[in-house]
Amino acid sequence: MRYRLIASRARHDTRDWQVKRRERTRQLIELGGLVAKSGLIDLTDDDRSVIFGILVEATAKLRVEDKASLLTLWRRRGKRAFEDDSSNDDLRLSRFFVTAASSDTGYPLGRSEISRQHIWTY
Repeated sequence: MRYRLIASRARHDTRDWQVKRRERTRQLIELGGLVAKSGLIDLTDDDRSVIFGILVEATAKLRVEDKASLLTLWRRRGKRAFEDDSSNDDLRLSRFFVTAASSDTGYPLGRSEISRQHIWTY
């Protein structure tokens, strides 16, 4: 019981430095998710030096070339990739519903019966 109280206090700690730390942690996790979503981890065999080099190269391009046009181009590509990825998720889900049948009923499983892990593997 004591540990629950300590954990609860830690989650609701509103000290300025603690709030900033949580925000930064969340931002880093989201950015890491974008790197993973882009496919860089698989394409580079999780080579951190290569991934960092790609990011450094993009930063250098933004400093030298026309920043506004590059940002516009990359923003469009990113939006398209998000849209394609969400439609691919729907396609993967529909394939999963068709191919995965419940052992008792023989009917496709409902969304609530599928864990996130199963969705991403199909």
